[in-house]
Amino acid sequence: MGCSLPEMLFSSSLTPKWAALLALVAIVVLGSAAFAVGILPELAAPKTTLNAQGEIVPLDSVTRSQLVNELRGTWAAISGGIVIFLGVIAAFWRASATERNVQVLQEGQITERFTRAIEQLGSNKVAVRLGGIYALELIAKDSPENDHRQVMEVLTAYVRDNAKWIEPEKGWERDWDLTNPLSTAIQAILTVLARRNSKGEESNNGLDLSHTDLRRAELRGLPAQNSNLYRVRWQRANLNEANLQGAFLHSGHFDEAYFVDAFLKGADLQESTLQHAFLNGASLEQGNLLGANLEWANLFQSNLKNANLSRANLQHATLTEANLEGAYIANANLDSTFLNGANLRNIKGLTQEQIANSYWDETTVLPEGFEPPPNQQA
Repeated sequence: MGCSLPEMLFSSSLTPKWAALLALVAIVVLGSAAFAVGILPELAAPKTTLNAQGEIVPLDSVTRSQLVNELRGTWAAISGGIVIFLGVIAAFWRASATERNVQVLQEGQITERFTRAIEQLGSNKVAVRLGGIYALELIAKDSPENDHRQVMEVLTAYVRDNAKWIEPEKGWERDWDLTNPLSTAIQAILTVLARRNSKGEESNNGLDLSHTDLRRAELRGLPAQNSNLYRVRWQRANLNEANLQGAFLHSGHFDEAYFVDAFLKGADLQESTLQHAFLNGASLEQGNLLGANLEWANLFQSNLKNANLSRANLQHATLTEANLEGAYIANANLDSTFLNGANLRNIKGLTQEQIANSYWDETTVLPEGFEPPPNQQA
């Protein structure tokens, strides 16, 4: 519905100070327009003229009236244009003020929703906690630019506080106890993290789930590039198709975990245990697996190009059709490792002795100058 200029100027969306100022401007403009149309033409129209002899003579009333009317038309057009221009400015001003008011109202509502969701998250009742988790997820979706990062920080902090990795006094490296499943709230948060839209997140500012116990977690497709995942327990977790590019996974537990088709380019997996892990088709290009334990791991068709596998334990691991071109593998244990169809071209740090007990076939691409291991065709 349209509004007149006075209505726009005296809109309730303006502060009293600005409304008074704009009212004064309106009075001045309208008064000037009335003066320009009603009085100025009478003053400006000439009362005399020159005759044929060059003499100054009074201008007849008819001619002068025509001149006054012409001046009034000209000034009326100019005044009308000024009023329309000011009306457009006032309309734009009002629209901007309305938009600001709506934005402030929305921000206030989101703040209220955020506070309520945090309170729900601290409830003793599971259903209430779940409501808080999903409420935070909606806030992150409704306000991606202002609140997405804060929501993720709250959710990951909750996981760190309520799913801490409590390290056993001894024998932790073989502690595969899976009798304590994740709580409903923790899994709900992990589901939210896995399905969130991470496109607007800063590339160098990932999630922080360090020192957490996430055994049997369902995290398929998790976007966690450049995240801090130091010393996390992921035994039997599902991380298929997860994006862990550049993630810090140092000293983690991934025994029997699933990383099928996961993207781990440049990830740091130093000193991690991945015994019996499933890394079929995973991309570990330029990954750091220094001292990692990959005993019995399945790396079928995985990409380990230029990866650091120095001192890694690959005993009984399946590297069938894997790409290890340019990888650094000094002092790695390759006893009973399956290298059928594997690409070892330009591999660094490998000795003939290391592959003496490895399995290979005619499709295995050995480094230049290497002899196939004797009597070990699988």
